[in-house]
Amino acid sequence: MAKTFDITVFTTDSRFIAVAISQFFCAISYCCWIVFLIPNAESKGLDAETASLLALANGGSNALGRIGAGIVSWRCSPDPFIFFSFLSLMTAAASLGNVFASNFWQLSIAAGLAGFSGGFKVVFANFLCKEATTDNLFPAGLTWTMSIFGLGEILGECVTGALYDHTSSYAPGFIFLCVADVLSALIIILPFVIRLCRYGQTWSSGTRFTKPFSNDK
Repeated sequence: MAKTFDITVFTTDSRFIAVAISQFFCAISYCCWIVFLIPNAESKGLDAETASLLALANGGSNALGRIGAGIVSWRCSPDPFIFFSFLSLMTAAASLGNVFASNFWQLSIAAGLAGFSGGFKVVFANFLCKEATTDNLFPAGLTWTMSIFGLGEILGECVTGALYDHTSSYAPGFIFLCVADVLSALIIILPFVIRLCRYGQTWSSGTRFTKPFSNDK
């Protein structure tokens, strides 16, 4: 148990802190899209049967996103930090678009985009953890990121539900999800930007810098 929750994973590579915080914000939107997708559609005038089709769009695109993550990592080997940031912005766009969507097809596009990027991010979270930890600490890194992800899900549901209770509208909740994903994108890319600005260096795929904020190049 001590090795599973080894806290040294937070000090071995500063990027892991960014990964953990980013996963927290990512979880907020990931879970809330699942929970509030159908109620939000019904509040916009869709009947229960039609609204349930949005869950199919979201879940199906989520599966495609997971498959796509495997294909992309196999064929392209993109920088997981940059790619995850892009995916978070994609989810943020879906949440914001959902606020202004007014018919089934607009809601379907938002649900599909959120599901696809969410599925991609679930897989890429493992790559982030792998890049930001040593091989020995990788299991501990996964334990911490998944635990923090779970906390984010709980908080996201509570806040989004509270916003609905106070406003009787899901719009503030989805704006909150948009902000959470933007924060996730900014936080995960922060170590990359700091390294680039300070040293003119970036991380190539498969290369670890144990102390990205240090003076060691």
